[in-house]
Amino acid sequence: MASPRLAIVVYSLTGNNLVLAQHLGGRLGADVLEVRDVRRRTQWSVALDLMFKRQAAIRPLDLDPASYDEILFMAPLWDMHVAMPMAAAMRALKGNIIRYGFVSLCGYDRPGQQAHVEAELTDLLGVRPVHVSQLFVGTLYPPQDRNKVWLISSRRIRAGELGRFSREIEAIAGWFSAPADRQGSTPTA
Repeated sequence: MASPRLAIVVYSLTGNNLVLAQHLGGRLGADVLEVRDVRRRTQWSVALDLMFKRQAAIRPLDLDPASYDEILFMAPLWDMHVAMPMAAAMRALKGNIIRYGFVSLCGYDRPGQQAHVEAELTDLLGVRPVHVSQLFVGTLYPPQDRNKVWLISSRRIRAGELGRFSREIEAIAGWFSAPADRQGSTPTA
């Protein structure tokens, strides 16, 4: 039996999620497709998007969901929300995605964040995610610095640093290499 075809759809403002997507894409033999903004986005524009709940303008995504058995979306979380450009891409795909997972290389964990993200993903795509995982940049710092937004948001992850997340990456890779009940899997953290 051929292994399932996987697409990784990634949005990455700082490059952190893109580094992870390229690593996993190479490891899993997945196609990596990037969500791109129409205009250059900055930390300031992100803050304004959040404050005013603005929709992001993105370039068309060249993705035919029917060509893949599963899609893995990857994006940062901004104030516990899926980054606006990824949310825009997901809205455009709503009704066309059957089985998907979501991974975020994000700042840090906040109370209720996992449940909030799962609910938002379900709303954006119209179907519950099968897998959801968050890798926290904050864990790369000493405990006293793990919630410093300015410090964490300025961190740029290099491919060589992904080893610090090896346990989480192994779990994510396992989603696609282990035989699964393709109809009845439940979301996992």
